[in-house]
Amino acid sequence: MRRFLTCLLVCAGMTLAGCPTEEEVVDEAPTPDPCKSFLDLDAPSGNWMWAKGTSSVPEPDTNYRVSFQNEGDVLKAYYVHDLERFELTGTRRPDDWLFESGPLDTSRAAKGQTVKKEVHAYLSMDEVCHVHWTVGYTNVTDGVEEIKDGKAKSMAPVGDQTVFSYRPCDSGVVSGSGSGSYESAKAMMNPAEPPVLTGAKATFVAWTDAPAGDCSYSFDYFWDGLRTGEALHTVKKSGKHIKWSHKASINFIGSHEVSMEMYASCDGGPQEVIAAACGVFLIM
Repeated sequence: MRRFLTCLLVCAGMTLAGCPTEEEVVDEAPTPDPCKSFLDLDAPSGNWMWAKGTSSVPEPDTNYRVSFQNEGDVLKAYYVHDLERFELTGTRRPDDWLFESGPLDTSRAAKGQTVKKEVHAYLSMDEVCHVHWTVGYTNVTDGVEEIKDGKAKSMAPVGDQTVFSYRPCDSGVVSGSGSGSYESAKAMMNPAEPPVLTGAKATFVAWTDAPAGDCSYSFDYFWDGLRTGEALHTVKKSGKHIKWSHKASINFIGSHEVSMEMYASCDGGPQEVIAAACGVFLIM
């Protein structure tokens, strides 16, 4: 009996001192989000591509891809759909991200032409960790938003072993003897129809403005968006411009895209992307 009373007194003293009672619930550690190991929606990163199909091993579609990159305090999405490329700026919302390319181009609409320009995309994730990328555009003539293809695309990570191009292009890629000077190449850029190339090899050329300072240059070469040449150095400075060239095999009949991403390291500074160039060619 004495032992029982002692226990009661001890427990009463602990209660008065603020010790936990039976009614109090001890806080539990928050349950980790299993989707964060796939994609952290609060901080999207990496390179992603459309995973077609509904099977457990969907077929990837590399013509529909997006790369998330932090640039200072801004999250950018570099989005590629076939031969169209967009640089989008992200805004975090309660349940998703909104990415926008900027103000609408109303110049053609002012002339009475119907213009549909993709200007935004939505990034979201469902409860089973599916990553959804939904592309929309606004009809400039009436301001009505529409969703391209009518539904979201399920995206899968590209992986570290494959490197694609993503950046919108600042200039064109040309080929042939006329590309030997900046002026002749400039006249050949942005043709109405893709140039026709024949033979087993071709030399592709791009020109950019030369940055200020003492610089070293290199570039990556991409065939149909896939990197097939890394850290190339066939670069020549000519006055205020730089010529970038690469000789490649073209034994692939059909229409193909050639692109380059150019880098410079100036006055001992870090290597930075200074430009990207693209061109479409018909291989016969």
